Amino acid sequence: MGWPKLTVIIEYAETHPKTNFKDTYLFADLVAVAFATCGRINEVLTLTRQNFKLSEAFIEVNDMPLSKRWKKEDTTIECMRCHTMNEKFEAVCTNCGANLVFAGKKHYKTRKVEALRKPFRFPRSELTTPYVLRRLRVEHAFLFQNQNTRKPISARCALTHLTDIGRKVRIPLGLWNHRLRSERLKQLVEDYHFSKEDLKQFSGIVEDSTLDMYAGTTEPYEKKMGLT
Repeated sequence: MGWPKLTVIIEYAETHPKTNFKDTYLFADLVAVAFATCGRINEVLTLTRQNFKLSEAFIEVNDMPLSKRWKKEDTTIECMRCHTMNEKFEAVCTNCGANLVFAGKKHYKTRKVEALRKPFRFPRSELTTPYVLRRLRVEHAFLFQNQNTRKPISARCALTHLTDIGRKVRIPLGLWNHRLRSERLKQLVEDYHFSKEDLKQFSGIVEDSTLDMYAGTTEPYEKKMGLT
């Protein structure tokens, strides 16, 4: 996307708020903070001023939540013939005798794990910093607070507005849920030459496949062959 296009998005959100919220800069600042922190939208919405520490050279973010962490606790196998639930080590259905290797469907019981990202920093020289600093001057509890409920605005509300902004400024592929997160990862690779390990430390992402998808860290074979 590049810095110029990102600036266009933020400026459009500033001048065309189209929202019932009194805070007319809310969505412009949301774009900037979401990009700067490389967070999921629902994670960014929970941020408070206490999560940020300012210095002359950088902004440090502490205790930012990670919302997508699950621990597998148990597994059961459903027999697709009689729909009996069997223990995970069963090879034959205890009810009808069906072979669960071929006629079984695994079900996983998981538990959400409360996790936080490691502290990370980004330079104050970045173009999104003025918008981040403006958001940090808000007086209410959450950076992106619903004026009526005094809780963070909903992720659904945020994504509805972001999708509309992306459509109005004609962003290719639009501002889908993880678009700003993906753009940040790509920018970290292009501007700062981050390795996969650097990206993992900064973003909290642990899966190589996710980084490959969002940041394009797997080099296309055409480029290696000099065909692009």
